[in-house]
Amino acid sequence: MATLAQSKAKRPEVQQLANQIIEAQEKEIGMMKRWYGEWYGTPLPSGYYVMEQHGMMDRGSMHMGMMGSVTDRTNLEQAEDFDTAFVEEMIPHHQMAVMMASMLKNGTNRPEMRQLADDIIEAQTNEINQMRSWLQNW
Repeated sequence: MATLAQSKAKRPEVQQLANQIIEAQEKEIGMMKRWYGEWYGTPLPSGYYVMEQHGMMDRGSMHMGMMGSVTDRTNLEQAEDFDTAFVEEMIPHHQMAVMMASMLKNGTNRPEMRQLADDIIEAQTNEINQMRSWLQNW
């Protein structure tokens, strides 16, 4: 959804948020891939998620759970006010990320994963507050 916002958002603050989201995700994915290689002695195969390899989830359900359904994306693409629709979609997505990061923090003994969880919780909570403020002021 953030890549869609890069091209469809009219407000510069929404475009900036989309860029921040993409940058943060790329950084987090890079760190997790590196950790996987360090911990398991093999690189994460490209195009696959760890959960797929262990039979926990297929790629489609991972994307549906994290990013919403294809219908949600279509509705977003066709929204009369893209910026508001994007922010309204991203708030619950961020809330879910905060919840999962809290679960990670409480479920791991690895300090680097605890730090990642703390960073995600802080950044996404700040973004949630910012998006709520935008909705009140627009």
